[in-house]
Amino acid sequence: REHAVSRGRKIYAELGPVVSGRARRSRGELGAEIAALLSQAALPDGKLLALSGASGAHAATTAEKTALDANPAIATRGFSTLTGHMKEAQFPFAVALAALAVDRKAAYPVFDAAAEKPFEGVPATVLATAIGYHQFEGMALVNAA
Repeated sequence: REHAVSRGRKIYAELGPVVSGRARRSRGELGAEIAALLSQAALPDGKLLALSGASGAHAATTAEKTALDANPAIATRGFSTLTGHMKEAQFPFAVALAALAVDRKAAYPVFDAAAEKPFEGVPATVLATAIGYHQFEGMALVNAA
């Protein structure tokens, strides 16, 4: 924060907890790993917007959707349906989208009406996720500045 202020730069958001893992997918551990990451991320009480950086690979995307849907307070937006998978840029892009949402005090509209539910209200915190197609999982909370 001090560095941005000293340079006269706008602070869009603050990065909260960042958690990562590497599930043994061949053993079927991905769903449990994502659930563990969600518990480590210290999610706030109440409604939460999530920006899913899941790759679109069937097993990885299904595991993330199942874990996020288990919490009825989470409204997920799968931006890969709009951008495709950007590989290494996927997670930083999710964090950037989350920062813009909290800065503008506006949730993104539903990207896929068949798979996503609306988010009502102003997002003060947004969860950004990335679930790779072969390995690695991570997520971060992005809070209003």
